[in-house]
Amino acid sequence: MSSRGYNKRIEIYETTTVVDGFGGNTVSTTLLATTWAKISTFNVGRNGNATDYGLLDINDTLIIKTRKRNDITYNSQTQFIKYRGDKYIITTSPININFEDREVQFIVKLASNTTLNG
Repeated sequence: MSSRGYNKRIEIYETTTVVDGFGGNTVSTTLLATTWAKISTFNVGRNGNATDYGLLDINDTLIIKTRKRNDITYNSQTQFIKYRGDKYIITTSPININFEDREVQFIVKLASNTTLNG
């Protein structure tokens, strides 16, 4: 694992439901961490068939590798990534590469409302 490969900054956010005090709920977004990542585009020849990952369209799809952190439990249900001001939805479960507990990889897809404000 070369540290030079991790040259992009990503932000990991978590979405939770919070009681609004009026009998309903609101959605709250919390920044979990800002971390270095290795980002590459999804390549069908190198990464296999897109349908193996549940992807019908690979446009705006990225593969993100990052160091495994003990303070974050990665998941694809409530977390998303922000990279260069764009929101990316985690589409696959995070994979512990080679079961060495050093790197985590997941595939993300650009969200439909691309730019976030803040």
